[in-house]
Amino acid sequence: MAFLKNLRRRIGLRIAGIKNAAADWPTAFRSWFWPTNVFSSLTATTLASSETIFAAISKISNSFGTLPIGLYDDHYHRRMNPAAELLTYGPNRNQHRVGFMTMIEALRNSAGNGYGLKEYNARYEVDAINLLDPARVEPVIETTTRDLWYQIDGDAGRYYVHNMDMIHVKHVSTTGGVGTVNYKGISPLDVLANTIEFDQKVREFSLDQIEHSVRASFILRLGTMLDTGVNEDGTLKDDSNLLSALNAFKAFYEENGGVLIEQQGTTITPIEQKFMDTKVFEVGKVTKVRVYDVFGLPDPEAVGYNSREQEALRYATETIMPIAVQYEAEFDRKLLTPAERRQGLHFKFNLAGLLRADLATQMDYLVKGVRTGLFTPDQGCAWLELPPYEGDEAAWGKRHYMSRDISPVGSTKPPTAQ
Repeated sequence: MAFLKNLRRRIGLRIAGIKNAAADWPTAFRSWFWPTNVFSSLTATTLASSETIFAAISKISNSFGTLPIGLYDDHYHRRMNPAAELLTYGPNRNQHRVGFMTMIEALRNSAGNGYGLKEYNARYEVDAINLLDPARVEPVIETTTRDLWYQIDGDAGRYYVHNMDMIHVKHVSTTGGVGTVNYKGISPLDVLANTIEFDQKVREFSLDQIEHSVRASFILRLGTMLDTGVNEDGTLKDDSNLLSALNAFKAFYEENGGVLIEQQGTTITPIEQKFMDTKVFEVGKVTKVRVYDVFGLPDPEAVGYNSREQEALRYATETIMPIAVQYEAEFDRKLLTPAERRQGLHFKFNLAGLLRADLATQMDYLVKGVRTGLFTPDQGCAWLELPPYEGDEAAWGKRHYMSRDISPVGSTKPPTAQ
C-alpha cells in the first residue's frame, strides 16, 4: 500500500507541474517574448565587446543549427512521428528548426544551459517546445523522490516542471555540495572571465595610447628665429611669423601631393609613430587560444592541416559530434515513448554536410562506394543533390553493385525494368 500511495503521489506531482507550466504557458510566459525578447540582454555586454567569443559562439551555433536531424529505426530507415515533425519543421509557432537549434545552442554556449519547455495539447501530445530564459530556471531535487525538477520564475509566479517535461542541454557540471550533484551547466563566459577582463584592459590601454599620443607628424627646423607672437592662452597670434611659416608648410604639403622640399636653412624630420606594442597582438593570440580551448574548437593557426578535409573532420568530431550526441540523448529520452524506443527508434543528426570535401574527393568516394556495394547509384545521386535514375534505367539506380566488373549484388542478370 505504501508503494502504491507513493506512486500516486509522484504521478500527481508531475501532472500538477505539467498543468502549472504547460497549461498556463500563454499567461505565465508571454511577457518573456513580448513586447521585447528577454534573451536580448543575456550576456550582451560580453558578447558585444569580445569579437573572439562572439565568433566562437556564432561558428558553433550556426554550424549546429544547419545540421539536418531525423528519426530513424535500427536499419536507418527514415521514420516520422509528431516529435520528429516538430524537430524537422519547427519546434514552436514562432521558430523554424534552424532558428530554434541555433538559439538554444547559443544560449548553452553563453549561459551554460539551454532550456526548452514541452507544451502539450489536449491529447497529451507534445505540441511545441518553447525556449526559456536560463537566468529564470534552476534545477532542484525533490526531497522525497529525489527526482530532478526545474524551478521556473515566471511573471505569474513560480512553477515546478519535472525533468521529463524539460529539454535541457548544458556544458559540464560539478558536484553542488556534500553528496549532491549540480545539474546546472557551467557558463563558458564565467570560465573566461579573467581572460576577457585582461583582454579588455589591454584594448583600453591601446586605445588610450592612440587617443592621447602625439599627433605631430614632422619636426620643422628653421634656420632663423621667428617672432612667435603668443597669445595669453598660449596659442599663436594670427599675424605671427611662426604661424605664417607653419601654414605655408602645411599648404605646400597638401598642394604638392605630400612632397616636401627642404630649402637652405630648413630641416624636415618625420616623427615615427609607434602606437601599438607587439605584446598587444600576443595577448590577442593568447585570448583566442583560450577561447578556442574552452569551446572545444580546433585552432587552425596552432595546428597544421594537410587539407581542408582534415580540418573539417577534426571540427566535426571534436566540436560538433559531442554536442550532437547530447541533444540526441535528450530527444530520445524525452520525446520518444518507451514503446518507440523498444522499436529501435532514435533521433540522429547528419554530420555528413560538415565533412564534404572538394568535388574530386567526393567523386572518388562515391565511385568506390558504388563499386563495393556500399550504396546504390541513386543514393550517390542524392549525395550530390542530383535526381535519381528514371525511365527504363530506374531499376538500375535502386540496385546495389559490386566489382565483377560491374554486376548487381547477388545476381549476374540485369534487373527487369519496372
